[in-house]
Amino acid sequence: MVRPRLPMQQGKLSYTIPDSTVELFRQVAARKLTIPAEFGQQIAALNEQFREQAREYAKRLSAEISASQAKVAESMRRFYEGYPEQIRILAQNGWFTSLRRTDHAAIYPIAHLFRTGNIAEGHKQMCAHFSRIRQDIEDDLTKRFPERQRILQKAFQAHDAGDYELSVPVFLAQADGIPKEILGVSIYTRKRDSVSRMGDVIENIAGDVFEEALLRLVLESLPLTASTASPTYRPGELNRHEVLHGIDNQYATKLNSYRAISWLQRAALFDVAKKRSDRRSKKVG
Repeated sequence: MVRPRLPMQQGKLSYTIPDSTVELFRQVAARKLTIPAEFGQQIAALNEQFREQAREYAKRLSAEISASQAKVAESMRRFYEGYPEQIRILAQNGWFTSLRRTDHAAIYPIAHLFRTGNIAEGHKQMCAHFSRIRQDIEDDLTKRFPERQRILQKAFQAHDAGDYELSVPVFLAQADGIPKEILGVSIYTRKRDSVSRMGDVIENIAGDVFEEALLRLVLESLPLTASTASPTYRPGELNRHEVLHGIDNQYATKLNSYRAISWLQRAALFDVAKKRSDRRSKKVG
């Protein structure tokens, strides 16, 4: 006689019902037999067998979950630790992202392109990305800084018209003023006390490690912000000082205009972080 089996979750838990118990079930169902006392004993034994297998399965499942959680935790640790380096690679190539418009995970493959020397493809993908989010950036900036609305709108119009001679300097100039209003000091200063002050403000207003990593880029020497005497200065690359002081006359390209937009967008992060920090302080108070 083939004994019925009770499968449990993909066959991992199962036990065989004794023939005598099966026969008792059938006779009881047919109302041909009164349940004897020993039947209760068989049911109890059956339940104990089930509980024992359930405990063993739970133990194995717990071990598997723990191992899986450990792998996830390790992946997250590597992601968190690697994030500052990825955005630094983008910044060294003139690109600056935001927390809201650029997925964290999307940064890694782009940074890999720049790291491995595939510079043209990296710029191509970043230009395409900023082309998609360009309108959202303008809408956010003009709403966030209404006193700068007319200037920003005309700069974006110049960008759309291909008048990069006009758009790039305006984007760079506005990116100077916005964070200065919030930090109370120019982000280009390298005086020790001013840099220390900026670092303290950033630490206080940053909401998490991602936001702090993005904001702290202003404390580093980058090709965009470097002086000509700095080791990070790259001739021919977009440089804020050379554009605004009329030294570079070859800056007017779509690539540089999009990079200037990314720098302007990054400047607005200070306003985002500051207002969020103020809200947190009010809740605590």
